[in-house]
Amino acid sequence: MFNLKSARGLMQNEGLDGIIVSTTDNFRYVTGCYPRSILSRSLGAEIVVIPAAENEEPAVILSEVDAEGLRDMIAFGDIRTFESWIYFEVEGCVQAVTKPKPEQYDPMATVVEAMKDKGLSRGIIGIEEDLTSASFCRKLKEALPNINLVNATKLFYEMRAIKEPEELEKFRKAVKVTEDALRAALAIAKVGVTDRDIAQEFKKIAIALGAWVAGHCGHMILGFGPNTGKYPIAGPHPVATLEEGQLLFLDVGVYYDGVITDMGRAYVIGEPSRRMAKWHETILDAQRKIVENIRPGIRFCDLFHIGMEKMKAVYPQYTRGHLGHSISIGPNPEEPPFISAQETRELKPGMVLCVEVPYYIVGFGGIDIEDMVIVTDDGVEELTSLSRGMKIPE
Repeated sequence: MFNLKSARGLMQNEGLDGIIVSTTDNFRYVTGCYPRSILSRSLGAEIVVIPAAENEEPAVILSEVDAEGLRDMIAFGDIRTFESWIYFEVEGCVQAVTKPKPEQYDPMATVVEAMKDKGLSRGIIGIEEDLTSASFCRKLKEALPNINLVNATKLFYEMRAIKEPEELEKFRKAVKVTEDALRAALAIAKVGVTDRDIAQEFKKIAIALGAWVAGHCGHMILGFGPNTGKYPIAGPHPVATLEEGQLLFLDVGVYYDGVITDMGRAYVIGEPSRRMAKWHETILDAQRKIVENIRPGIRFCDLFHIGMEKMKAVYPQYTRGHLGHSISIGPNPEEPPFISAQETRELKPGMVLCVEVPYYIVGFGGIDIEDMVIVTDDGVEELTSLSRGMKIPE
């Protein structure tokens, strides 16, 4: 959950006079509200202007329609609106005759007015450059030529890396929903069942348990046999039917109460081959070794080297860019900091990580054992508990 005091500390450390939230995901993070445009992915439809100065309250900018639905849910008092194409009336109020409504919407005038009111018509302003549109940045710069726009995308990830206790409880519930839905899906994983059958069962149960969306952005990464080496999605590809001795690969997650999950498993129908068993055992050993060493103070890069050392002892050719990642509100389940060779930051209590050691061989298969954990004050709390063996759990 967003912590304004902490955010201002990070802004001041970076020399920022203010930041502008213009993506649907960080709007949800800062305000706690699901904006209307999260369905259409319309960037710049909801905006928050956050001054670094403690005496200036953040300004939340919404369409007139959205403001009516979200006003009572937003903690900040400075809520400003812009006109949209939607016509609506307020019960009991006389509707004045107005000029025709716009074809779409343009919040820029309201944004510029808020920036000026907050003393941000000049100075260094952070924006989500990696995620926002070029036209939004161009219009803002044209309207306020004395501001210096800098990329603050990483700053938002830094804010989201440490979770509050309420957020951690949401992750615990979200993982339980994910695992319960996955158990239900695995219960029908028999010879002759299709990948669509398993994916539909997972989604059906996850939604019934309260998930808003089941699967990564609605898709379930699922495959059988040699095709699992291609990291398949159940849907766009031809229907696959499960056969005896085949590998069953799953990489799944849900959106639940404002957070997302990401976990992976690989099982075999019947008995695994000797090569498959050795492969799975090595991957599991490396993944477990990483989890065992998670604690505050250890560096992300140290965890990466622990996992790679285990893998290369058996498969010298193995290479990866990272062996896990942070996770928060999405839409991408993978976000910084990563368990990678380049990340020298230390783990801190309150971080939620997904630890994985994937190995894909096109033409043979793919395995990913991925678990979600919380970094605690003295070690690690494992959130995922579903069997990591090769046999499908009862």
